[in-house]
Amino acid sequence: MRRLIVLLMLCGGIISIPTVRANQLLKTSKIDTTEVNEAKEKPDPLGRSTPKGTFKGFFKALGNENQSQAAKYMDLPDTVLQNQVKSLVRKLEITLDRSGQVLPVNLISGNPEGDLKEDLDPTLEKVGTIILQGNEIPLLLERITTEDNQKLWLFSWKTLEVLTKEEYADDEVFSDRPGSDSMLSSRFQGGPIKDWIGIILLAIGAYLVAWVFTLILGRLVRLWWKNFTKSKHHNVLITLLIPLRLVLAVAILLYFTRTLGISIVVRQAFAVVNIIALWVALFIFIWLLINTLSSYGEERLREKNSFVGLSAISFFRNTAKFILVLVALLIALDTIGVNVT
Repeated sequence: MRRLIVLLMLCGGIISIPTVRANQLLKTSKIDTTEVNEAKEKPDPLGRSTPKGTFKGFFKALGNENQSQAAKYMDLPDTVLQNQVKSLVRKLEITLDRSGQVLPVNLISGNPEGDLKEDLDPTLEKVGTIILQGNEIPLLLERITTEDNQKLWLFSWKTLEVLTKEEYADDEVFSDRPGSDSMLSSRFQGGPIKDWIGIILLAIGAYLVAWVFTLILGRLVRLWWKNFTKSKHHNVLITLLIPLRLVLAVAILLYFTRTLGISIVVRQAFAVVNIIALWVALFIFIWLLINTLSSYGEERLREKNSFVGLSAISFFRNTAKFILVLVALLIALDTIGVNVT
């Protein structure tokens, strides 16, 4: 009997040993996983975890005239000397001012993975273009992994390296331009005051040109279309011309601000106005389209003396306009940076 008890105790001890070791191993593994997750979830203090964060941070640094801070958003190899960093930042800013075209920050992906719909390497994000000696060069952000396993989006060396090449050194983009000591040459929010005044005047001029163009276009249609004012389709022209005026004004403004070399900082700040103008054009078009379609429906129902149908059209028209105003308000708040989620 004693032998049986001793044998059972020995068996129990043998079985319990690997169980304890397995539990210890499992516990250790769990701690390691938690540490890795914490490292992955640790946010970058400069906001470089997403393309949008990098883009905003870089232009904010330029606006503050902090070139050392702006350099932190650039993927610079060790071969670039410390005294060359500020020069490279300045070169990129000048290139963007004089021959650059960038996306508005609202259209850049805020996803840590970037915009996967683009036909690019998953680690690259195209946010604009620069033109040197007639060559269109993509302005790229690249997702790199740091030594401490952080994934950051930085302006790619694939783009920055082009600015250091001798073949582009004589490009007119980098040529010195006569400066001025007047008050208009001083800076406000990172951009020359003359550029702020210039872009406002250009915006007013662009709208006036667009207004004259749509006015002439409307007159030509009336001359070509006999009895236009008596036609039930004349509202269609009004529905199209007013939004077209805003879209055309934005297109003219974008063209001349790039052609005249308005500061990229000023252009990026004004990009919000351009986006809002385009959204306003879209919502005006939808608003007028609702009025036009409901007017057609009301005319037909009046001919049939269908008062129930008229009430239904009135209800749907008012409901559609209410929803439209609500959506427009939410989009406007989102465009200026207010979190509406």
